[in-house]
Amino acid sequence: MRRPLLLATLLALLACGARAGPAEDAEAAAAALLEMAAGLEMAEEAGDRIAALTELVRAYERGLSAFREGLRESAARERALAVRADRDRARMERVLAALARVEATPEPLLLLHPEGPEATVRAGMLLGAAVPALRAEADALAAEAREARRLRRLREGAAAVLEEGLAGARAAREALATAVADRTGPPPRLLDDPARLAELAGAVETLGAFAGTLAPDPDAPAAAGPRPLPVAGTVLRAAGEPDAAGAIRPGVILATAPGALVEAPGPATVRYAGPLTGYENVIVLEPAANRLTVLAGLGRVYVRPGQVVAAGDALGLMGGRAGSPAAMVEDADRGAGEERSETLYIETRVDGAPADPAGWFAL
Repeated sequence: MRRPLLLATLLALLACGARAGPAEDAEAAAAALLEMAAGLEMAEEAGDRIAALTELVRAYERGLSAFREGLRESAARERALAVRADRDRARMERVLAALARVEATPEPLLLLHPEGPEATVRAGMLLGAAVPALRAEADALAAEAREARRLRRLREGAAAVLEEGLAGARAAREALATAVADRTGPPPRLLDDPARLAELAGAVETLGAFAGTLAPDPDAPAAAGPRPLPVAGTVLRAAGEPDAAGAIRPGVILATAPGALVEAPGPATVRYAGPLTGYENVIVLEPAANRLTVLAGLGRVYVRPGQVVAAGDALGLMGGRAGSPAAMVEDADRGAGEERSETLYIETRVDGAPADPAGWFAL
């Protein structure tokens, strides 16, 4: 049974629905990333190490994403405060200059008004009413200045937080790889001849041709409704949408972060896992006897042919390396989106023919 981890509290902190503001969001994510340092040791001691480490990697990815989003919002908020401060400063300078002229006017002249005594009284009342409003506005400007300084301090320390978070995520991924390699238990069902699969993988020219060679498994788990995407990412190209060269593929291309965790979208039998000519590492899942899900472009694979996986099990990692913390901070300052330098190709097939993944996954 999985041992409870501190991560549940940390994830609740990151996913908190009541958002107080950009600075608070980023500070909460930073605190969570720093607190996760203890999560690796707890995951290593858990009864089900693979499940615990998978949860930890997932938490790190969410924490880094939340922190970078907080940095982008903080940078935008700081720019907005700077624009408002410049605008209000000019207006306040005009008001203060007018008050300075009033203060320099001899008192007898202040009591005189071209329209008579009543106008003099009204002018005095207006001036008296303006003082509290000016004081309130000055207090608001001071509060905004404090917020701007807080945002600046947050972003100045962002590189250190990102560096520690990236290091923790890297350590968690390596620990997960080690745990998978050390896994003991009954061997997977030998549904295919590994030598034959390797020979086919080196000979075929398309994913579809390779998937068509895999005989259905009568004991494959039953299919269910729409599944979550196997990796956090954004859709670069939908099924049937031509790329820059005009080529059309029946699957979906997702942009993902380097090293992102790829998980099983649902229970399935692993029909193939390994390199495929022209596609880096490929995993073919069979969620039902007449259905296949093909995932192409992974950097590292954790599963083996014949293995039965459950929803959320770690299948592998995307390739690539995360950018430097300094570059991430600079991207946040420019309002750039989260780093998405890797791509995962998802193709689904029914009875050997391609089917639109939009009917299977929550895109």
